[in-house]
Amino acid sequence: MAITLSVKEVINKLDVERAQVLIEAVIAEITSSDINELGIQWLGGNDNGMGMINFNEQIPSLLTNKSAGSSKLVNSLKPGVSFLFGKQNKDANGKITSALGMVINALNSLGNANILSTPSIVTLDNEEAEIIVGNEVPFITNTQLSSNNSNPFQNYERKNVGLTLKVKPQINEGSGVKLKIEQEVSNVVPSASAVDVITSKRKIKTTVMVENNKILVLGGMIDNHVREKHNKVPLLGDIPILGHLFRYDTETNDKRHLLIFIRPTILTKDNIDDISRQKYSYIQAKRILKNMGKDSFDDLFPDYSIAGKKKTSAEIKPTQESSKSNQEVSVDLEDNWYEDE
Repeated sequence: MAITLSVKEVINKLDVERAQVLIEAVIAEITSSDINELGIQWLGGNDNGMGMINFNEQIPSLLTNKSAGSSKLVNSLKPGVSFLFGKQNKDANGKITSALGMVINALNSLGNANILSTPSIVTLDNEEAEIIVGNEVPFITNTQLSSNNSNPFQNYERKNVGLTLKVKPQINEGSGVKLKIEQEVSNVVPSASAVDVITSKRKIKTTVMVENNKILVLGGMIDNHVREKHNKVPLLGDIPILGHLFRYDTETNDKRHLLIFIRPTILTKDNIDDISRQKYSYIQAKRILKNMGKDSFDDLFPDYSIAGKKKTSAEIKPTQESSKSNQEVSVDLEDNWYEDE
């Protein structure tokens, strides 16, 4: 009899509904793209046409001929600080006999932050959840040729390229949640010289401890690219100091810093309905405001601290004309109608 009671006690302790965990994440990329451009371009001609020398192919509009009656050169300039110098000569009839001009262009620009994804998923305690957002890209794994080296046969393997997030939560005693996180961001890198597809990948794999409904920041994955480009007239562009009049220099420094904000929320019977309703209301509000993609950080991580609370300070007052068969009541709600249980 004692053994039977002990077995029942063990079964009652084990036969408990497993808790669920809501995992919310914001994956942001801070791009610091520092672009510096400085160069000079020459143009000259007469009333029949105008020829231009462009030391930077990034301004294709300046390569086209401009006649006297065409649109202004200002409409073809790049963003930045541009200076135009020149001289134009006309005869007695107003016809342009000669013209010489110079365009100096300077540009400096910086990048900003970009939210790549805001994944959200619910999973059971101690169960892995996975979110994949991207494309399946084919990669060549094997190539076979026939006896006469014709009709090649290639085998492909499709791999996910994009954003992948794997999380395995484990609820500990108290309000702590242990998270096993594996996050990867990959993309296809354009390349004209590569035979197959080239991909760039940034990956982080770690195990952390987070309190319930608290935000943890994971970061430090920095991708740095420096590019320099020099366009010049042969010989003239190599002259010290004066050579800058016949060249166009571009320097680009790209730094991409990947940050991951993640927050676990333990779901209970009291707060699961309120959290789901709050998520639905958030989406509906964004549809009405037509403000998708302009979320603030607080909007991406809404406060669930009041979830599961109930209305308890409603004051019911029966009217004097009420009867036993049909009673009318008026309900007055106070301003602070959310109270702790």
